[in-house]
Amino acid sequence: MLSAIYTVIIGTYFALLRLMALLRLNSRARLWVAERKANPLAFPKKRSGEKRYWIHCASLGEFDQARPVLERLEKTGARIFISFFSPSGYKQVAHRFSQYHFFYLPADLPYKMNKLFRDLQPDILLLVKYELWYNCLRQAKNKTFPAIFSQLTFTRSRAILNGPFVTFTNLYFICLRKFLYWITAPKNY
Repeated sequence: MLSAIYTVIIGTYFALLRLMALLRLNSRARLWVAERKANPLAFPKKRSGEKRYWIHCASLGEFDQARPVLERLEKTGARIFISFFSPSGYKQVAHRFSQYHFFYLPADLPYKMNKLFRDLQPDILLLVKYELWYNCLRQAKNKTFPAIFSQLTFTRSRAILNGPFVTFTNLYFICLRKFLYWITAPKNY
């Protein structure tokens, strides 16, 4: 039931985002839609025995936080795929780091996540900071591979935990309880 409510809310959000872009009401919404059209999801076929690590970052700041982990993962010989939600992060790093495969995270809807996981076939998913996409995480759980959270902290002072977002945030907490793998940073990092 909660997953259906989440999916309706998130589907409405992305529909409104597309409508705002279509009606030219918001330049960021237009850029979000245009960038995804210009960069459709396409992944090379997975080779036998190949390991694939998928790191998801909201934008440039999260990518910078993931850099030490990326450098370690590179040494494993695995193929590294990096997704962004924000066009600003994607545009700033995709041309500078040709050793990685970059793509935009599609809307967090069950059918889109199912297609993404089927086409990408990742072995591990690393989510940086507050990128808590319920249907994405549920798909990882269904595929029985680890979803690892890096730099994830929740405090009462976080705006998303207060006000009108409390109910929505509770959906995330229900989802997060299902995952066991965490990478954290010291409090004063």
